Amino acid sequence: MELEKAIEDILLGESLRSLRNRLLMDQLGVRDEDQLAVALRGLDDTRAAELRMDAQRFLGTVCRTLGERHERDMRICRVIEIWAEESKDYDAFDALLCNFDWPGRERILAEGRRLFPSTLTEHWSGT
Repeated sequence: MELEKAIEDILLGESLRSLRNRLLMDQLGVRDEDQLAVALRGLDDTRAAELRMDAQRFLGTVCRTLGERHERDMRICRVIEIWAEESKDYDAFDALLCNFDWPGRERILAEGRRLFPSTLTEHWSGT
């Protein structure tokens, strides 16, 4: 999947979780999430982890791009916030905390600082 297509899909309302599942389904040649679960269980642990990491890296790029391009859009902020809470992915936290200011920021900041070493979080302004 191309980055611009993924960004467009998110702007049209797709969730990052749905995008991740679609990426995995495309990689495995399956059509729905039930088939995805079966296909992932059928892989050896190394291959399944590799596919998940590839999808996670791509979504990190999507989050960073969304944050940079749409830093004032609270709808995009919420999409990334949901993904950060679900995935615990550094790129999602970084995109949020570097590009958005919203009422739930302090909670996400505290969670990000708990999850990641201070060398990765010292540039996040806040308490």
